Amino acid sequence: MSLAGKVCVVTGAGRGIGRYTAETLAEAGAKLALCSRSPDELEEVRANLHERFGTEVLVRSVDVADYPSVRGFADAVGERFGRVDVLVNNAGIYGPVGLITEVEPDAWASAVSVNLLGVMHVIRAFAPAMQAAGAGRIINVGGGGVGGPGTPARVSAYTASKAAVAGLTETLAKELAPFGILVNAVAPGAISTSLIDAVIEAGPEVAGEAFHASSVAQREGGDSLAKVGEAMLFLASERSGCLTGKLLSAKWDPLGRIGEEADQLNGTSAYTLRRIDGVLFGEVERR
Repeated sequence: MSLAGKVCVVTGAGRGIGRYTAETLAEAGAKLALCSRSPDELEEVRANLHERFGTEVLVRSVDVADYPSVRGFADAVGERFGRVDVLVNNAGIYGPVGLITEVEPDAWASAVSVNLLGVMHVIRAFAPAMQAAGAGRIINVGGGGVGGPGTPARVSAYTASKAAVAGLTETLAKELAPFGILVNAVAPGAISTSLIDAVIEAGPEVAGEAFHASSVAQREGGDSLAKVGEAMLFLASERSGCLTGKLLSAKWDPLGRIGEEADQLNGTSAYTLRRIDGVLFGEVERR
């Protein structure tokens, strides 16, 4: 799955999933434009990628919740590389931990600004270049437990905004299809990143005993980052074919088969927010 000659943008690339994604894309031969709110971390990532892979890397400190900041980053990428082939929206935060009746409304709104508006800002800034080129791939990072019994309590800003990102992925897949742009999302799984520090620090009384215990276990182990890298590379490359509007689980979904069946899957509700049966309401026989 070579990405030689491709230009890939990754937000939240200073650590965790964003950094690992940048490493995966660099190893595949891509040129990179990376941003986060931590310039020191970004510089360390840039130096590491250049030393390991000889990768050409542009880095910039950006707050995705601030559109002018994102717009400036997009301009810098355009000046440096002249194109964008793959856009990975990874930047995100948990936001306030606790009962909805006790969290600060401003902190709740701030988390939504990063997790949801941040994705919109980045796509709004970078999609015009993709439209002009007639091609592009956008990958949004969804959240673990979006829907179903695995949805965690007491991080409602996070779960609500990540579910919204999945819905945004589906609607933008249709909106941008006429321009040759494919839009998908990845649910990375229970990865041990700095994101869960907020839950652990909040303690079991605020976060809830079960959620706190699972976060402690996640910190000590967690799911494989390698699976996340495979999913990112799959969606960034031609291997995923024309697949669009889908939410893929890095941990559970059969990527190879999905790529082979992309044409058929695009016309179903499989791998979307309504992924329980893989068919549309109209296809189910009424009783």
